[in-house]
Amino acid sequence: MSSIPDPPVYEMPLDPTFALAMFGSVALVAVVLATRLAVRNRDPLPVAACVGAMICAFNEPIFDVLAKIGYPVLPPAAVAYTAFGRSIPWFLVIGYIPWVGLVPYVVMRRMHAGLPRRTLYLIAAGLCASVAATEIINAAGLHAWAYYGQTAWRGHLGGGTVQMAAMPLVLALIYYVFVSNMGAGSRIVAALPLTFAATTWPLYVSNYSDLPEIARWGAAALSVALCLAVIRAVAHVAEGWATRRATVDVDQPALERTVRA
Repeated sequence: MSSIPDPPVYEMPLDPTFALAMFGSVALVAVVLATRLAVRNRDPLPVAACVGAMICAFNEPIFDVLAKIGYPVLPPAAVAYTAFGRSIPWFLVIGYIPWVGLVPYVVMRRMHAGLPRRTLYLIAAGLCASVAATEIINAAGLHAWAYYGQTAWRGHLGGGTVQMAAMPLVLALIYYVFVSNMGAGSRIVAALPLTFAATTWPLYVSNYSDLPEIARWGAAALSVALCLAVIRAVAHVAEGWATRRATVDVDQPALERTVRA
């Protein structure tokens, strides 16, 4: 195993406020939609999920060390907090709100309505595409973060793009199975993105191991495979759970008549 290197020191070519405006506009739309859903459905969970997403951002430096992700030198006002030798920018913290906060709640509502596997797979593909778009914008000129592993594209593929499809779906399933039947007061929860560590450990281990390049790519491919397995598992469980709930709802009136008789 190799030692933990310091991240590269580099300057961001654009003003950090550009990245803040880009992620902030998406986060603002997510907060407005979450507030509207909370009021319309009389449910605090969408707003609480957005707050919980920002709490999840405290995990970021741990994953950045493991995935070998670094950030440019930023002015103090642009830094949300510093931990594990990483200065985590504000634009990244608020970037958690749409993907980790609002999306899981919206998917959970769709699961309640009966979400077939095909639709869930399409949602996963859309999430992959949205993260891939941000990665392309960053690589094309934003340079708000950098992968400093031996091959940056391995980090793009195995460390974020597919992973950010699996993790929101896992949170949606947690809300659907464990949270949706609780009372309003109990529904204010903050779920941590455990999928990061559960699915991407092969990439993390390879980043700090003396392995040939083909083995490192194999580890990245295994991480992608684990993410895809999680997506498939979520689709299977969510569809089965919805079927069982529908069966219970149909049989409940007959059961009540039998009990009264």
